[in-house]
Amino acid sequence: MPGAGCIIISRNTNRFLVGRRSKIESLPGTWGIPGGNCDAGEDLISTVKREVFEETGYSLDMSTPIEYLGCSTESNGFQFHTFLKWINYEFKPIKSAETDKFKWIKNTNEVSPIHSGLLELVKNPIFVEAILKKEERARLLSLGDRILLKWHQVSF
Repeated sequence: MPGAGCIIISRNTNRFLVGRRSKIESLPGTWGIPGGNCDAGEDLISTVKREVFEETGYSLDMSTPIEYLGCSTESNGFQFHTFLKWINYEFKPIKSAETDKFKWIKNTNEVSPIHSGLLELVKNPIFVEAILKKEERARLLSLGDRILLKWHQVSF
C-alpha cells in the first residue's frame, strides 16, 4: 500500500509546515511533513487531504491546485508520493495523537532530528528544483493577476 504526504507552503511567509512525530509513531521525535499510508481503495489526493486533516486539523482547499512533486521508493519497496500545496497564510495546526508539535520553517536546519523521508526530499535536487520552479510560476501568476486586475480597473 503506497503513502502520500504534502509540503504546505505559506505564500505570505515562504515557510513550510513540519510536525514532530509523537511517541506512538514510527521514528518518534523526528520532524516531517503531514502524510501517511493510503487506506484501502483510497486515491493519493484523498490520502493527502485525510492525512493533513488528521495530523493538523486543517482542511486543504481543493479549489486551488495541489501539485505532484514525485515519488520516492524506500529499500523495502514502500512508495511515498509527495505533493505541494501553496496556501495564502499560515494556520495554527492542532496537535494530534500522531504529531505533538508543529513549526513553520524556511530551512530544515531549524529542526532536528529530521524524518528520513523529509531528509531524502530536501537532499534530492529534482524535488528542490520542482519546488523552486513552482514557486517562481506561482509568483509570476500572482504578478500577472495583479497586472490584469490593474488593467481591468483602468479599463472599466
